[in-house]
Amino acid sequence: MGKAAAVETPAAEPLLHEVFGGVARRLRAQLTTRTGMDSPSRVAEVSIATLGSLCRDQRYSDAALWCAHAVGGCIDPAYVVFERRLLGSLMGRLFGEGKVEASPTRTGVVTEVEQVIGARMSRELTDAISACWGVSEPLVIRSGAVGRSRRVCADVDPETPYAIIELEVGADPPHGRLFVALPMTAIETLLPRRPAEKSAARVPRFERLLDVQLELVVELARLQVPLRRLHGLKVGQELPLGALGVACACVAGRQVFLGDPGTSGGLRSFRIKRRNDSPSSINEGDR
Repeated sequence: MGKAAAVETPAAEPLLHEVFGGVARRLRAQLTTRTGMDSPSRVAEVSIATLGSLCRDQRYSDAALWCAHAVGGCIDPAYVVFERRLLGSLMGRLFGEGKVEASPTRTGVVTEVEQVIGARMSRELTDAISACWGVSEPLVIRSGAVGRSRRVCADVDPETPYAIIELEVGADPPHGRLFVALPMTAIETLLPRRPAEKSAARVPRFERLLDVQLELVVELARLQVPLRRLHGLKVGQELPLGALGVACACVAGRQVFLGDPGTSGGLRSFRIKRRNDSPSSINEGDR
């Protein structure tokens, strides 16, 4: 694919497979509802390439309808590109020609009706992408120009890197393919963020860990004793812990909270007085 090999973002590809797996399921449901016939849809390939690859590569020679979309936060647009045979198959199914996909591949200019069908399907597809992208940083996509040639890409440098997702619609034989080209600046919102640099005294931010199970240990005291005395301890002997007014809670050996030991509802409890990652924060009443 020309310069495609120089554009490498391997971490993005499995994430795109996951997102567009959901998009394909939505696409299948929409087409089945609209045509009355099951139209299996799947992610055939995800590649990182240049926009010029989508315009030049022989595999995309049947691409006939180009829909441009503005992407929030990105200078470069996204594109949804339909194969000519897919548009013909969809039109045949919508108008009752159920076996149209088995006919020879149609050639020629996209008709007005096929253009309307493709533009509507493109809007529904971008809505599905936005819905499947994730709630933390949703991808905002707005409809733009629709054209019957790749001239809609003329304003973008052909060497601009894009993620190209190939969706195959139908099976035995397939009705055809469509391609979604997303600028890599949009893909970055899917990639994990680099962790911020932490000082030795910094406590992990628990809100980023979701509901991972951790072991919280509440310590009443720590003692230093000679090994000889420790070896000589017997059942019934006591170790003085000092005043029991303060205890600490630790995670992975790191002190996280300071507070008071006590009881609540007949059970032992620990009342948090201070978080060590925010010494000035006093949260009374948390148990």
